[in-house]
Amino acid sequence: MLAALGMVHYLAAAELAETNFKPQQVSFEGRIAAPPEKDQQGIRLVVKPEQTDGRVLLFTSLFQEAQQGDRVMVSGQLQYPRMFEDFNYPLFLAKDDIFWVMFAPDIELLEQGTSILSTLREELQAKINTFFALPESSLLSAMLLGNKAGLPEELKEDLNITGTRHITAVSGMHVAILSSMLFVFLLNIGLARKKGSLLVLLFLLFFVIFTGAQASAVRAGIMGNAFLLAGLVGRKNVALRTLVFAGGGMLFFNPLLLRHDIGFQLSFLAVFGILLFLPPFQHFFRNLPNPFGLRDVVFMSIAAQVFTLPVVLHHFGILSFVSLVTNLLVVPLLPLVLFFGVLFLLFGMLLVFLAGPLAFLPGLLLSYISFLIETVSELPFAAQYVEGFPLWVLFPLLIPVSFVAWKFQQVKKFQFSEETMLL
Repeated sequence: MLAALGMVHYLAAAELAETNFKPQQVSFEGRIAAPPEKDQQGIRLVVKPEQTDGRVLLFTSLFQEAQQGDRVMVSGQLQYPRMFEDFNYPLFLAKDDIFWVMFAPDIELLEQGTSILSTLREELQAKINTFFALPESSLLSAMLLGNKAGLPEELKEDLNITGTRHITAVSGMHVAILSSMLFVFLLNIGLARKKGSLLVLLFLLFFVIFTGAQASAVRAGIMGNAFLLAGLVGRKNVALRTLVFAGGGMLFFNPLLLRHDIGFQLSFLAVFGILLFLPPFQHFFRNLPNPFGLRDVVFMSIAAQVFTLPVVLHHFGILSFVSLVTNLLVVPLLPLVLFFGVLFLLFGMLLVFLAGPLAFLPGLLLSYISFLIETVSELPFAAQYVEGFPLWVLFPLLIPVSFVAWKFQQVKKFQFSEETMLL
């Protein structure tokens, strides 16, 4: 009901923009509302006009100085985004409050943004570019700063083929792994459970802001908090209800996420899969060693992929036959990359002479990851491209599997605790 009520606003706004707004030449002042996205086709800028609601998406190849927070003057033809045959592009943009587009507009920088966060992110990006070569620098930037603009197209394709694209995204699974490893570390150094939980929550808040507070990062943070609550309350049912409530709340304020935001779909399903399947995995493989919680990190990745597979097939059309093996070889290293990457940025900025030595280990790990992904992606049987894969093929299979996993937890009376999970 809440999502249905929220849908009225977005559909009405999108229809109003389409029916009452005709292409016309305009000039307006506004601020760049999101980090610029660059690819081989050019630059995409999202600008929030000062005198109206909604945002405008600019496609340009000339304006190189743009940064989030800059105040600009824009002149060009404002138009409504057109529909594609099998893709509702207007509603896809409307989920981010974007209702108009402009191609090759004239852009004049009026005032540089004074955001301390944006300035800091630029300096950190420069530090990464100085001490890491491609593609390692682009991988670390995506993981720590949420900056995927520098990822080479070849690397993106290799990540898709090997089923490891999630390592470059600030997703619900990404946040869950980060928070779990941090909590295990805090518990091992003797910190009390509640204090450790508070520190993890503060870390998630800082991490979301640090990655630019992009909508995808905010949603991933909410999903990650729902996952963290599982350990705090120690009860599966509360955690699942919290996750559903969090998802429903986001859909109330922006119902278009359900259909048009792949990140929301993947984050929700990934965390749902972890909550449902991680305890049974831990039970059946409880005799395996779990140094530093790495066993659970692997199981978290597997559990998440069980539920996200149908969405990945539907949207990206790639069935990876090497995804499980590649993730088993890559995912356990992510906490080390992220931990030492943060150390590099923190101490490398404060004590410049330490930047080089601190960059060695994350650089070595990233080199291994990029080499592995490139090598595995070249295997002739690595993946199969599937056109127009329907969701209904796999989702019905997940329903009975989920029910069995849920009943199994009830019978075994599993609880999310520091002995069985991250907390």
